[in-house]
Amino acid sequence: MNPVVFSTLFILLLSLFFQSCVYEAYGPEKAGLLLNALGRLFTAFIQYYSGHSCRMEDLILTKEADASRRELIQVSFLYEYNRT
Repeated sequence: MNPVVFSTLFILLLSLFFQSCVYEAYGPEKAGLLLNALGRLFTAFIQYYSGHSCRMEDLILTKEADASRRELIQVSFLYEYNRT
């Protein structure tokens, strides 16, 4: 497993445990603020180290990619239909 992914998962699990403790001690408003801050932190971390983003340019498919996606959906549909 990639060390960056492993460390990110470890930090995520640790932060979820910490978040539940904050929820119990300080209430839902503070826990919500903590989750918001952690979400921003993890988003910045992933964008910095992996280059992931979720802009509109990332969501638009080319014609070739859309044709490949449609073919995969059709194959999976036919596989599932023939299985039953």
